[in-house]
Amino acid sequence: MIRIFDWIVKYKISKVKSLLAVAQWLMGSIAGDGPLGRKAIQMRTYSGVVYPAQTDAMGHMTVQYYIAAFDQAMWHLVHALGYRPEWQMDRREGWADVRHDVTFTKELRVGSLFWVESSVVAIGRTSLSTRHRLFDAHRELSSTDEVKSVYFDLNERKALSLPEPIRKSANDRLANARD
Repeated sequence: MIRIFDWIVKYKISKVKSLLAVAQWLMGSIAGDGPLGRKAIQMRTYSGVVYPAQTDAMGHMTVQYYIAAFDQAMWHLVHALGYRPEWQMDRREGWADVRHDVTFTKELRVGSLFWVESSVVAIGRTSLSTRHRLFDAHRELSSTDEVKSVYFDLNERKALSLPEPIRKSANDRLANARD
């Protein structure tokens, strides 16, 4: 707890900003710094801009486009872990999302630039749990999606064990995040 207060004093943050800053710090900052100086293994997996056709009557980006951004981010993350898109045809293996837990914290409007940072948070026998955080051009968190994706046999329509290279790469990311 002393580290938190030292951090607040060091950066001369106001009381209101302190509460927000501490909450953001505990959840992991944009740079990936988390509690106790740990580094989350995150990577930028998607960048975009909000077009007028992606907004609703309220003037902000609709849910379907947040999900589309998170979905594209997931493909970049699993590629970085070793999955190859050609496996869909060659091996008839792919991914099926079985859970999305989306939190919205700040609206994006027409013309807003944004990006997604992604990380592996858990590894199952047949699945990956991942976190995708969408930031605006001011580096402010706009939305978070916690996703559980199952490795999938596209012919049999059933779960498969994660391929060993993907499991190893995901485990390496988790181990480095804990160090």
